[in-house]
Amino acid sequence: MNKLYFAFLILFSVVSFAQTKEEIKEATKKRDRYLFAAKPLQKKFNETVAYEEDHELALIPVTIDGKTYTFLFDTGATTVVSTELRDRLGLKVLFSNKLVDGSGTVNDEKIYGMDALQLGSVTFTNVAVAAMDFSRFEEMFCVKLDGIFGTNLMRTAHWKIDYNKKAITFSDKRIKPEGKTTAIDFIEGFSGSPMIKHYFGEYNYYSMMDTGYNGNFSFPDSLFFKSRKSKELNYKRSMGRSSVTLYEGKANAEYTVLIDSIQMDSYFMKNQIARVSPGDIALTGNATFAKFGIIILDWKSRKIYVPDMTIKDDTDLPTYGFNPWFSNNSLHVGLVWDDSPAGKQGMEVGDVITSINGTDTKTLSQEMWCKLLEFFTNREEKQGTMVLTLLKKDGSTKKLELAKYDIYKN
Repeated sequence: MNKLYFAFLILFSVVSFAQTKEEIKEATKKRDRYLFAAKPLQKKFNETVAYEEDHELALIPVTIDGKTYTFLFDTGATTVVSTELRDRLGLKVLFSNKLVDGSGTVNDEKIYGMDALQLGSVTFTNVAVAAMDFSRFEEMFCVKLDGIFGTNLMRTAHWKIDYNKKAITFSDKRIKPEGKTTAIDFIEGFSGSPMIKHYFGEYNYYSMMDTGYNGNFSFPDSLFFKSRKSKELNYKRSMGRSSVTLYEGKANAEYTVLIDSIQMDSYFMKNQIARVSPGDIALTGNATFAKFGIIILDWKSRKIYVPDMTIKDDTDLPTYGFNPWFSNNSLHVGLVWDDSPAGKQGMEVGDVITSINGTDTKTLSQEMWCKLLEFFTNREEKQGTMVLTLLKKDGSTKKLELAKYDIYKN
C-alpha cells in the first residue's frame, strides 16, 4: 500500500482536562447527555454502503434533510460538520467543550445539536456535532469534505470495514468474523474512540485507532525521546511540516522511525514505518488496518477482529528529499529531510518553488496543484528525476536537479 508524503490528520476529539472530581463529573455528564445521546432510529438493521477511497481514507455518502454530503469515516474523531453546512442547517449550540486536533493543540469549541442524519437507510437521531472549516484540507489535499462521521455514532452499532471491496457494513447485531481471526482489545477514549494498548521495546502506551489518519503508526515524541536513550532506533529527521491539522501550527523537527517490531495488544508486527507525533498523542492509522483487508469493530465487547495473518514488512519510503507546501496559490518548500540531496544543494523550508520540470509554478491554480499532488504522492514509481527552480529568501534563484531515493535504503 502506498504511503503519502503528507499526513491527512484531522483528529477532532472531545477531551476532558478536568482536574477535580466535580469537574470530571460535570464533563462526563455533558458528554453522556449530548455526545452519547445519538442512536439509530431503527431497532433492527443490517446495511452495507460503498465508500470512495481518497488519500487512502474512506469517504461515505451521508444524507441530511434529503441532500447527500461527503463525510470522512473517522474512528479518531467525534462527528463534525463543515461551518458552511452548520450555517445552512441553522444548528443551535448545545454546549462548549475543549477539543484537540492532530497536532495536540487544544481549544474551546462549540458543540451543536442536529436532529438526524442518514447513512444508507439507517437514520441516526440526537446527533451532537462540532463545526470545522475544511477549506484548508480541500486546498492542500484536493479533498472536498462536508463533515466527519465520528465515534459518537459508530459506538451505537457493529461495523465491518472491507478494504478490498471498499464497503462498510453496519448492523444492530454482532457481526461474526469469518475464518481464523485475532481479537484486539480496546478501551474507549473520552469521546468513544478505540484506544489500543501497544508495546514498543520496554514501553507500553495506549494508541487511538484513527481511520482519519492515512499513515501507519504515530507515537508520542515523549516516548520517542525516551527510546532513543535506551535503544538504537533507525530514525530519520526532517525540518518543516507534512500534515494539515485543525489548528495549523509552525514548522518544527519531525521524525520518522523504522520500527523493527511493535505489538498491538496481542498482535505482533515487524519492520513498520512510524511517524513521531507531538506531545502525548499516539495513533494507529488507516494504512495499518487496511493491510488486514477486513476488520470488524465491536464497541459492545470492545474488540477489533482482524484476520489471523502475517503483515508484510513495510519499509519503503521513496522521496525527492522534501515536501511541497501549497497555500494561497503559491508553492513553497514545506519540509526538508536531513542529509538529503535537496538539503545538501541548499534547499530550505520556506523557499518558493517557481518551476518544476519546466512548468511555471510562480502562481499555481488549485487544479494545477492537484495534478502536482498526484505526482508527489505517487509511491508506485520508485525512481524518478526532478528539475526545479527555487526563489530564496534573499531574492536569489537556485536550480536543483533531484533524483528520487528511498530514505531507509540509501
